[in-house]
Amino acid sequence: RRDVGDVTELAESIKANGIFQNLTVIYGGKGVEEAHPGEDVDGYTVIIGHRRLAAAKLAGLTKVPCLLAEMDEKEQMSTMLLENMQRSDLTVYEQAQGFQMMLDLGETKYEIAEKTGFSMTTIRHRLNLLKLDRDELRKAEERQVTIQDMIELERISDPALKNEALKQAGTNNFQNAVEKAVADEKHREIVKEWKKLFGSLGEEIPYTDKTKKRQIMSYYISRSPAEQKERIEALAADNQPVYWCMDQYNYIYMLGEPNKNAPSVDQLNEKRRRAQEAKGRRIERIGEVESRAELLRNKFCKRYAGRTEDMPILLEAVFADPNRLYLEPDIEALAEFFSISTDVSEDDDREIEEIVFSNPKYRRHLKCEPARVMLAWLWADSDNHSIKVHDYNGEYRRNEYLERWYDVIEKLGYSMSDEERALLDGTHECFKDEEEN
Repeated sequence: RRDVGDVTELAESIKANGIFQNLTVIYGGKGVEEAHPGEDVDGYTVIIGHRRLAAAKLAGLTKVPCLLAEMDEKEQMSTMLLENMQRSDLTVYEQAQGFQMMLDLGETKYEIAEKTGFSMTTIRHRLNLLKLDRDELRKAEERQVTIQDMIELERISDPALKNEALKQAGTNNFQNAVEKAVADEKHREIVKEWKKLFGSLGEEIPYTDKTKKRQIMSYYISRSPAEQKERIEALAADNQPVYWCMDQYNYIYMLGEPNKNAPSVDQLNEKRRRAQEAKGRRIERIGEVESRAELLRNKFCKRYAGRTEDMPILLEAVFADPNRLYLEPDIEALAEFFSISTDVSEDDDREIEEIVFSNPKYRRHLKCEPARVMLAWLWADSDNHSIKVHDYNGEYRRNEYLERWYDVIEKLGYSMSDEERALLDGTHECFKDEEEN
């Protein structure tokens, strides 16, 4: 044990009652060697009973009852690890260190699972913790981070992005940070695809205002170039030689040869064109944040357990909201919520409503989890409303329906991230022009 913790209470018990259980020790061993380096000293190393020994010292004892065992170094370490692995006061990181030490001693994951009683999946998840920044993980543990949070981090491959998301573990921003990191990682791979394609067509040059005057075409990097590959290659073939560059806003440009005799662009038109491009980029940025926020809301709703005590909140949302005249859910969305397939054979002439409402899965939820079904209806109804908080110019536009929807799910236990709050009230960076960011 690296930290025996507070043994005051145990010391008082030992003073009053003595030690009931023998410590397990070996003669000599590393403990003695480390305490008396280079000396020939008789002594014992504790294998089991470190807390009892510390408490006995605190209680003033000079002798403690021991069981003398014979073990080689591997057996000593395995015994100490197995003794402590099951303790409830060990952190998940300490468990991970224990598993790793057992692996270092030659145990397999299967053997560790057999000896400790932990599943192979738990062992794998714990070992993954050792890849995280130790200081950040320690801070996260102080914020009462859960092992489920740690499993969420495994969705992120890049160590730097993973440790950045770890900084939010244990806060209401954590899930948003994970989704953002996953999106960033995916975007990086897409950027690589675009660069590989354009690298095969021409030479990369630095981006400047002047290079844009040679622009043949520009593309906003938001998805794989696979669908446009043929058109891009044909355009490049018609304009050889071509060059390309990227700006800081995820636009990639195909450029032609510079024309020294070309007239200068009218300043007014140039300003208008730049404004249009800035608007397009702003709308793209806002859309990405809106989609991420929607993903977080959807995850919460689909994982909602359906507590009976929440029914008054849900009933108020349906019947006491003056802005809701009626509830008309999207049946396809309801089917998605409960993972009900609406694909039927050609000779099945049932309406989709009948397919969903007669489905055993739906009827079971209706009987056992009416609160969850009520939330599902509200969620499916929200699909018929705009989730956007911007207009066609990319300017912030208050969305009162979305505010009311957040109010409902927050009462059910949802925690809004800082990014969602900033999006909802219009203070998010995505609404600002590029010069302001």
